[in-house]
Amino acid sequence: MNAQLPKLKPRDVFFIVLGLCLLVLVLWYFTRFQARQQNIQELQSNLDTSSTQLSDLQTKQSQLPGLRADVRALEDKQDVFVRALPSTVRMGQVIRDIQDSVGAAGGKLDGVTVQGGTETNLPPGVQAVNLNVSLQGQFAPIFRTLRSVETMGRFSKVTSVNMTLPAPNATDPLLNGVVNMTVYTFDPSAAQPAPANPASGTTPGTPAPAAPAAPTTGGKS
Repeated sequence: MNAQLPKLKPRDVFFIVLGLCLLVLVLWYFTRFQARQQNIQELQSNLDTSSTQLSDLQTKQSQLPGLRADVRALEDKQDVFVRALPSTVRMGQVIRDIQDSVGAAGGKLDGVTVQGGTETNLPPGVQAVNLNVSLQGQFAPIFRTLRSVETMGRFSKVTSVNMTLPAPNATDPLLNGVVNMTVYTFDPSAAQPAPANPASGTTPGTPAPAAPAAPTTGGKS
């Protein structure tokens, strides 16, 4: 005996079709519509980020002429400052100025040791020379000497100060001090690029002139 399917009423058919349509709609929402919305949101976020970056780049581009002018002004100031430095061949005069400063402050200069500096990234032609100034005196003269050396000019800087007490035999005893400082000099010949060697095609470096010996005479006691 063959089984017969029950005959569906039009209302049942309507609800079945409606349910299938709703199922298809739900599947389309989660598989197509929602994914497309997420894609649109990601694209909008990327567009906002790109717009922000473009605005920043346009702002920086508008500031570029002013920055170039500032760089040129700084280069001009650097050139003026560098050429105001004492020349390497005048290092003896710099040492004599230090000697006069120690004597005027009331200290006694024991000696000055000159050494080549190791600083890098200096402008062309600028050379650093390290000076170790040994002196004797009470605290006040040594302090005045230090202040005098610090105000010699922008071409020098004090890197360290060491003071020792030989014997505590008074309320204001004599001190042994060593002032380590760096003096910057300018060599015009080293600032100019050397002509290329036609044979090798290389540009030989210009050796720095040797610093003169430090004076051995002491300052005022």
